[in-house]
Amino acid sequence: MSTPADDTPGFIERIAAFRDKFAYVLIAVGVLQVALAGYLGLQWNSTRDLPAEPKVEEVKPGETPTQSLTAPQTSGDYLSGAIWAGLCGIVLFAGAAWTLSRKPGEGDPVHETRVTLMLLGGILGLLTSLLGFVFAWRWQKSVLLWINQGETGEAKWVLAALSVFFAGLVLLFVSVQFGRPAERTSVVIRRLLHGTNATLSGLLLMLVLVIVNVVLFLKLPDSVVTTAAAFKGLSPQSREFLKTIQQPVTLYLVLPENFLDEEGYTGLYADCRSLLLSVEEQNPLVKVRFLSPSNDIDEIRRVQEKLDLPKDQRGGFGIMIGMGENEIPSAFISANELLTISEKRLVFQGEARLMTELNFLNSGARRPVIYFTQSNGEPSLTGPSEANPRSCAEIVRDLTERKFEVKPLFLDPGKRIDITDAALIVIAAPRVPFSPKQVEMLLQYMQPPEQLKAIPGRIIALLPATEGVDGKVAPTGLEPLCNGFGINVENRRIFTLPDQGVPAVAVLGTLDPSFDEKPMLFGNVRFVAPLQGLPPTLRSGAIMYTTPRIVVYQDALFASNPKDVERQLLKERAEASVKTEQEKMVTAAPVSFGLVAVELVKKGEQSEQRMRLAVIGSDSLIDDAILKQPSTQPERYKRVLARLIDRMRDRPDGFKIEPRALGTFSLPQETNDFGMIWLPLFLLLLTVSGLGFGVWYARRR
Repeated sequence: MSTPADDTPGFIERIAAFRDKFAYVLIAVGVLQVALAGYLGLQWNSTRDLPAEPKVEEVKPGETPTQSLTAPQTSGDYLSGAIWAGLCGIVLFAGAAWTLSRKPGEGDPVHETRVTLMLLGGILGLLTSLLGFVFAWRWQKSVLLWINQGETGEAKWVLAALSVFFAGLVLLFVSVQFGRPAERTSVVIRRLLHGTNATLSGLLLMLVLVIVNVVLFLKLPDSVVTTAAAFKGLSPQSREFLKTIQQPVTLYLVLPENFLDEEGYTGLYADCRSLLLSVEEQNPLVKVRFLSPSNDIDEIRRVQEKLDLPKDQRGGFGIMIGMGENEIPSAFISANELLTISEKRLVFQGEARLMTELNFLNSGARRPVIYFTQSNGEPSLTGPSEANPRSCAEIVRDLTERKFEVKPLFLDPGKRIDITDAALIVIAAPRVPFSPKQVEMLLQYMQPPEQLKAIPGRIIALLPATEGVDGKVAPTGLEPLCNGFGINVENRRIFTLPDQGVPAVAVLGTLDPSFDEKPMLFGNVRFVAPLQGLPPTLRSGAIMYTTPRIVVYQDALFASNPKDVERQLLKERAEASVKTEQEKMVTAAPVSFGLVAVELVKKGEQSEQRMRLAVIGSDSLIDDAILKQPSTQPERYKRVLARLIDRMRDRPDGFKIEPRALGTFSLPQETNDFGMIWLPLFLLLLTVSGLGFGVWYARRR
């Protein structure tokens, strides 16, 4: 009984019978590929000078910024496509040249055509798969945005790269099937078949490993952090503070591992877990427990009862804190407080909130009291109203969150006031000058009579330039108090000359680096200067001054016009006169508007410094009109005042730790590309190639 010939019916024979025409088809397709390569090359050349960074789309307040693969990033994609098209054209031309070089009657046309189809299809398929791999590598940010942040719009780039990769594998697989009928009769075809199968299997295995690793990398928060600037380690001040805790502390994290914030952030559990473990490493008295909201319901209830948390704090997700042997006092930080929006970006506030709570509990859970004066036209503590449109509610809220108690202080002459619990007093940008009786009340607080045995007080005076009834800068009435501590408060306003990039009625202020390292804008700036001839126990120094090389001038008129002053200066300089320049103290040198007075106090044989009085000639640090505008970076103003308050109280910097903005994953600049990318890739390819060679060698006969 005979078996049919082992051959593909019709298709290979027809191509073999018209080898010349088949070669011309290859040439035509090759020309199209070369044309495509030229077009893509022109596109690459026209876009390669554009910025290389991905475009950051404009976001609305409360939204997380995302990146999209726009024209600047596709420049390299055009180059990759041009190289692929050019190589494919070369392969097609080579196949056509080989086919045309064969003379009629020379060799076995069917066998040669079969080998040609296998080689052409295999090489083109391999090049196409390589193009898909390059696209996937270049578009890896889309994988992170899609899986890690739910940006479904980025899925098209991931699917496009995978489609190109799979299309190449399919072409590779289909092309080798032409050799199946001759597998047993041709050693060459058998080697091509088994070698191609090994290569195809290796590529599929590599793809599976890559997909599995990417998904695990993004979905296992216990081992990785997938954000560019989430929690990366404790700040130095946090580490120093944790070492001072001398009593047991237990921290409980009650949060699902797949917790999704209302802003779409999925890495909060990883951030909190890393934060708590880092805290535990700093002090052996700190213990951390992780409670699952689904599996540890009874234990969570027991802990809440033990900590005696308020009812409104039970049942929510967050961090519970217990201090002492009995875990009392206690505190709870809600998950909603761990993430905030600052300057249109999502920031992780976990470290700052946790350190604040621990500091509060460690000090006996007593809130320091700060009094804000409210009797001389100061901003309202509770918000604007018809009676008082000015408000400082934002800074009051910030201080309350930092565990301060803010109270109003009414200096009514003739009435007795009790401020024995005051940590300090803030004179909050008054519009009405203080009377001598009011100043006397403040002086008694600053220098109490010896028989009272009270601790001398401390004051932060925010004294902006305000307009008096005569149109000039109004006096504050606090001049005797400030002069007694070596600070001279002038009735002169500081202006900036025009055309310097700074609003004329504002000042670009440079701060002492311990408060903030970058210049900040201040409004209604009053000139404040140190006095000479102070007693040896007093010192005063500037902490805020105008930025050097920015020309400013001073004027007793509150509504002075900088344009008019500039014109007058130019006119007088042309006449070789310096009258206005001297009168208005025009200068590009630093001019102080914020000073502190430090008192040297004897303690035995040594002396220690105590900050007694700080005078800031501006209201920008507490004015809600500024602190409610994201464009002015309100966190910086709040941080400056918070640090000043901590210094006045002889405390280290408060735990207003710089927020960590959350974004998409990116490798740090110092990454070792060879150790993290090329070496593993080389070892993977070497393993796959070795496996393929072994299979090919074992089955080649």
